[in-house]
Amino acid sequence: MTTNTLEYLQALEGRCQLSDTEQAQFNQITKGQEGETLLATALDNVPDINYIADLQLGEKYHETQIDFVVLTPQSIFLIENKHYQSSYQFTDGHLYSRNHKRVDNPFLQMHDARECFMHHFPELSHQFKIMSILTFSHPQFSLRGDLSAQGTYFLPNEFHQFKHLFSYGKTPKLLFIKKQILSKNTNLEEKYMTVKRRPLHEVASGIKCPHCKKIILECGTDISSSNYIVCSYCHSSLKKSALIYAALKDLYLIKGEPITSREARHWIGDVGISRHSIYTILKKNFKSKGDKFYIHYFL
Repeated sequence: MTTNTLEYLQALEGRCQLSDTEQAQFNQITKGQEGETLLATALDNVPDINYIADLQLGEKYHETQIDFVVLTPQSIFLIENKHYQSSYQFTDGHLYSRNHKRVDNPFLQMHDARECFMHHFPELSHQFKIMSILTFSHPQFSLRGDLSAQGTYFLPNEFHQFKHLFSYGKTPKLLFIKKQILSKNTNLEEKYMTVKRRPLHEVASGIKCPHCKKIILECGTDISSSNYIVCSYCHSSLKKSALIYAALKDLYLIKGEPITSREARHWIGDVGISRHSIYTILKKNFKSKGDKFYIHYFL
């Protein structure tokens, strides 16, 4: 498992004060994911749709990330989604926000992504039309000016038209092509992680409540089940095994390297969770390497 910026920042959340740069990155990434979730919901309403989300292609001088790839009998659509909010004006090849901030023309980014896709899959360009589409997913987005000369785009109130473009993609041939495309999917996020990794001593250890994001200093046992504990802050009843796994995953993400059982016990701390419980979670949910006296665990 490689670490992307969002996973790393989520692991830090509640364990330290995020810097202004980290918080800005966190807000930007979560906003982008919100838009992709809205678009995925619209795509999922299309009958027999066949698509790939977050395709990442890596090769020297030919790296790209494509939000969605939709396969249909005649065409392969490469979708770039923007989750811009409020009113934008298109003028002289650029988008300008309401406060006059200039945004680079997204169609140029889409052109580069299309060229990269065709480099990786030249045979598909002989079988299908490779088409780029720009979508704007935020319900409060509005556009002044005409982008149609730049390429195809859809506003949020036009997503219902997807059913006329993207249906009938689940043929045996297209499902096989989807597997071919996914075979080249890679993870570029570790390579381009945009925040500096913090030393462990700057980060609070322990198990973290998924609701209030606070480190649980004392585990109160749920009287209905010994498999649950109660957060000492928000009093949520939480499954013990899920809490331990989440805490150990945080340790692995923050450290950026495989962890040992000793590090795992030190990280969980003295909150009434046994060594056996920690070891069981490591053995069940993590991969391992090394001999029995010095085992490292990783995801």
